[in-house]
Formats: sequence, C-alpha cells, structure tokens
Amino acid sequence: AVADAALQLGATHILSVRGGCLIDDAAAFPIYRLAPAKGSGLLRTMLRTRIASAREAGETLTLDGLMDLGRKAGLDLGGYRLGPAMLAELDVAEPAPLASAFERSIGTQGLPGSSLWLRAEPGEDAVLAQALANEIRVWIA
Repeated sequence: AVADAALQLGATHILSVRGGCLIDDAAAFPIYRLAPAKGSGLLRTMLRTRIASAREAGETLTLDGLMDLGRKAGLDLGGYRLGPAMLAELDVAEPAPLASAFERSIGTQGLPGSSLWLRAEPGEDAVLAQALANEIRVWIA
C-alpha cells in the first residue's frame, strides 16, 4: 500500500514518523525517519493505555494478562481490533535497516522541541515544526 500510494501521488521522498517507520521500506524512495519506534514499544504503550482506562472503570489488568488474552483471542487497543497474529507480529516488528534512510530523534541529541506523541492531550510545537521543515528542505535538496 505504501508503494502504491507513493506512485499514485508522484512521491519522490518519504517522511515516516514513529510506527510509520515499520512499513516505509516498500517503496524505492529516499526515506527520512523521525523518531522510529519498534513495534514492541508501540504495543506496550497501547497496553498501558488500556490498563489505565480499565483501572478507571474499577478493573484490574496487567501487561502479562492482556498479552496472554491477546495471544489467544486478540485485543481491542486504541479503538482497533488486533487479532492474535497482528499482536505477535507487532511485538517483534522493527524498522527495516536501510542504507539510505536518514533518521532523527527529538530532544537533546536531535531536533529541538517536544515529542508530541507523549503528550496526554493533542498539541503543537512550532519550534519542532520549523526545525523539521528546514531539515527536510535541506535533505531533499
């Protein structure tokens, strides 16, 4: 789907962010990866969110208990139904190593600004947006 979309849109480069870095290698374009994430980390975040919402409802869930259930029957996480196979694949997924990929992080060693995906509420970061836009412009040139 990534390769098809890139061709249909006439893409020349790909910018992938976090979990998008797990599927960005299908098209033969230069790739800029912003804060690539492993599937296991994304899965843990979704499981912790599920545990927190269950706690508010008076339920007690654990990471191990949820994963055991997920391995057998799948789970609803983040509004999506993930079957046992998807959970297992996500748990071991890593961005493909690419010789041409340019990777950046956010924070002390990377771009200035904050990791928006770590915020409890939606937000924006003008400093990060400008730094990212400038860096992508230079990268594409």
